[in-house]
Amino acid sequence: MTLIFKNLSLYAMLVTMLFSISSCNSSKSMTNAKEEDPVYRVGEDFFEKVPTFPGNLDKYTCQNLRCLPELIKSKSQVKVQFVIEKDGSITNVKIIQPTHSLLDNEVKRFVKKMPNWTPGYRDGNPVRSLFVIPFTFRSK
Repeated sequence: MTLIFKNLSLYAMLVTMLFSISSCNSSKSMTNAKEEDPVYRVGEDFFEKVPTFPGNLDKYTCQNLRCLPELIKSKSQVKVQFVIEKDGSITNVKIIQPTHSLLDNEVKRFVKKMPNWTPGYRDGNPVRSLFVIPFTFRSK
């Protein structure tokens, strides 16, 4: 099985924009029930510095995402949304484009296990950032 991550940052930003446009929430930021700080959407809101993964995301994915080839017929895509907190930790992991529950759960487990990211910055301060990553799986 091959995991494809070509132009991940650009694609994730485009997916985030498409998700944001189709969202019923018309505000530029959303608020989490447990925190009062707004969550800014990567690809829609302005960032002085966008959130970044610490290292090579492709390599990390190949080493840590468990393959479930029996679930993949030809091509499957799972989109996961999560919040990168001000301290870089990952919260509010949610599958926004599911395929198979076992595959969805593996992607969710993988994202929750990620190391802290470098948070996004606005006006010189770290901010909470909504991020979307599409995972595309293909059988050989």
